[in-house]
Amino acid sequence: MRFEQPKELNHLVLDTIPWTWERRWRRWKVIIPIVLFCNVSLTEAGLLKAWAAEKLDWDFVGVIVGVNLFLLAFFFLAMELLVALENRSKRSVDLGKRWICISPVKETRRSWETVRACHLEPIPTLQDAIKLTLEFGSKSGKASRGRSWSMVLTNCEQGKQLLAELGNQRVQRQLDFVINQHSQPRPKPPVRRFSNKCLWFLMASFWLIVHGMPLLAIGILGSQDGQDLSSQSEVEFSPEREQQLGKFLFRYFHSMDQLRRGFLIGGGALWALAVVFYVVGIRTL
Repeated sequence: MRFEQPKELNHLVLDTIPWTWERRWRRWKVIIPIVLFCNVSLTEAGLLKAWAAEKLDWDFVGVIVGVNLFLLAFFFLAMELLVALENRSKRSVDLGKRWICISPVKETRRSWETVRACHLEPIPTLQDAIKLTLEFGSKSGKASRGRSWSMVLTNCEQGKQLLAELGNQRVQRQLDFVINQHSQPRPKPPVRRFSNKCLWFLMASFWLIVHGMPLLAIGILGSQDGQDLSSQSEVEFSPEREQQLGKFLFRYFHSMDQLRRGFLIGGGALWALAVVFYVVGIRTL
């Protein structure tokens, strides 16, 4: 059994209409840590290769700045496109024998066992129309915060058909989700302020892992067949840069064993700090 809602009624169920700058910032600050991680990683890789090949000049710096600005614009335009598509797409729900298919969402197919509640409420500005809200959780029964989806049923007959089908599925599958019919519109839930601290900690953890991995690899495996470190790197060093790097390393390490131990300690410290940041990030979700 399928129910569809015209796209012209999306403003009754979506908080992205109107699409204000305040709402843009609310979404944008979620992806800022990810964007910065990509920009910093790309900048580091580019500057290192340019320095090693003695091609680091202002023209190259300008290219790096341009690429970073392109990434920022790409993420911003991608977010704008996704929101525009959602705001201009008709919404639908298909009550099947095994699944509930809702659109548009990232995960369109949901199991009946994940349904936790169904709310039907009137819409004062639209006569005979009903707002349907489905709340989802996990199969294990644990609540999944923020997992709700809404659409508008354009007439009462659709509401009766939907209620009958939901009741049949609840009895046949012996499910315990609740069906609430409200005589008045429900108050809007408070806007949940998302804290992006967890993403900052997670991105910092990934950054430390990326930088600690090569140090640990060199510290554990060491050089192979007597090759020096620069010959094993994917970065191509010019002879002058290779000599400068060797002088810098052996200024503080007097043998390959000391160098390996230093890399092992440094990489282990970065990974230990990465684990701490990862745990803190997960706990702040």
